[in-house]
Amino acid sequence: MQNKGKQSILEKIKRPVDPKLFIKEIDGLRFLAILTVFMLHLNNYVSRSVGRNFNAGISDFFSWDWFINRFGFGVEIFFAISGFVISLPFLRHYMYHEKKTELKVYYRRRFSRIGWPFLLSCVIFYTLYVVANRLSLAGESPHLFSAVAYVHTLIYGAWAPFNPVTWSLEAEVQFYLIAPFLIGFIFSNHSLMLVKLLGLAAAAIVVRALFLDDIARLHLDRTVFVFLPLFLSGFLLAFIYLRHNDFLLRKSYVWDAVAAAVFFGMLWTTYAPNRTAFTVCCFVFLVAVFKSRLLNRMLTHKAVYVLGGMSYSFYLLHYPMFYLFGKVFGQHLMWSESYVANYFTHALVFFPLTILVASVFYWVVERPCIARKRNVRLRAANGFAGELNVN
Repeated sequence: MQNKGKQSILEKIKRPVDPKLFIKEIDGLRFLAILTVFMLHLNNYVSRSVGRNFNAGISDFFSWDWFINRFGFGVEIFFAISGFVISLPFLRHYMYHEKKTELKVYYRRRFSRIGWPFLLSCVIFYTLYVVANRLSLAGESPHLFSAVAYVHTLIYGAWAPFNPVTWSLEAEVQFYLIAPFLIGFIFSNHSLMLVKLLGLAAAAIVVRALFLDDIARLHLDRTVFVFLPLFLSGFLLAFIYLRHNDFLLRKSYVWDAVAAAVFFGMLWTTYAPNRTAFTVCCFVFLVAVFKSRLLNRMLTHKAVYVLGGMSYSFYLLHYPMFYLFGKVFGQHLMWSESYVANYFTHALVFFPLTILVASVFYWVVERPCIARKRNVRLRAANGFAGELNVN
């Protein structure tokens, strides 16, 4: 009975998608990505609460800081996932001549999907930020308006003060704007597809490596142009998924070893000026999620992929929630002289509470934006079934 109850709850809260098109591995990857982001940002909070420099040991391989600070690559995994899910319906058109995705419907779907949860979270946290810091509501409003317009980083060259994680949503939106044209350029000619894709990725990597200071000065260091190779790796995975799905279905424990190796490779190369090795490791890791046995089994567990499907709400809310929870009872969790012990004590309390609050937000705000029945019928009628899996 208990198992049936758990299954029923999971069924009710999971993303409303067509079961025939749902890809468990993708939502499992989302869970892994949001978990690493949680771990990184909790470390930031706990370090600041005790006056500790969380970057102090970032170059010391044997330190906690070396390990935990590299978990920011969860955001970059999200970028690769976006490249995968956004490109699928377009690739079905270019590769199998399915009905073409209309840009008007695509853009409306994208912005209605992410826009309302984003707007509401920005308004809530902006208000709390202004009140808590006794600032002028009107005086700080340019930060709010630029954030909800997805241009805060471009204007200020810095994170939004009321919710720093919104920078990655700006990069995502920039990607959504150019994705249809990128996909058309790359995949309209099958014979040159790989050359174009790798050429664009290589060009972006070279430009970033050579002109990083200039890019930062122009406030472009957190934009889609810097992270383009990761989005493109998602394109390549989508191509393999559609054209060589039998390859992804052949699983082996060898790929578990490969996954472990390239996961460490992502840690090792996270801060490398040249992003070639990191991008390759990230792509191979995505492939390994499909082809491995143990890792695949973990990430396709129902509880894991259902929570992964809620990762957008988790991402929007987690950073400010950590600080809000800390205001309430953070001091009571500092029981040990060991920083790491205190960190995991915070994790045991903050993670479940954040998931609980964000789950309510997901149910009330995000889930209704994902797929209403009339929109599902509209997409099906217009050949948009592939978009049912979009994050």
